Amino acid sequence: MDAAETIPIWQRNAAGSVSAIHRATVASTGLSLQGIVGSDYRLTDNLAVTLKFLWLRAGRLAAEFPRDVVRSHVPVLADGFTPCVLKLTSGPIDVVALTAGLKYSL
Repeated sequence: MDAAETIPIWQRNAAGSVSAIHRATVASTGLSLQGIVGSDYRLTDNLAVTLKFLWLRAGRLAAEFPRDVVRSHVPVLADGFTPCVLKLTSGPIDVVALTAGLKYSL
């Protein structure tokens, strides 16, 4: 059996085609909040341990990516007429981080 025969026909048909997005629109803006607290603990005159805590909350994000080309043809839905648009939305973004480090001074 030839190696190409093991590849599904739909994958062989898609080979060499292109999909492209040339423009994207971010449709929402919002407020973000951030707080950082940290402390150093001196071990010796030259060495300290540092701990930092970070909290971040960012708002929701909505973006639309109208596709210009999907597999080398005009992007439409199954009906053959409705344009295909990729829409992405996210909920609020929360980040919590704790970092530890060593500081050495000369």
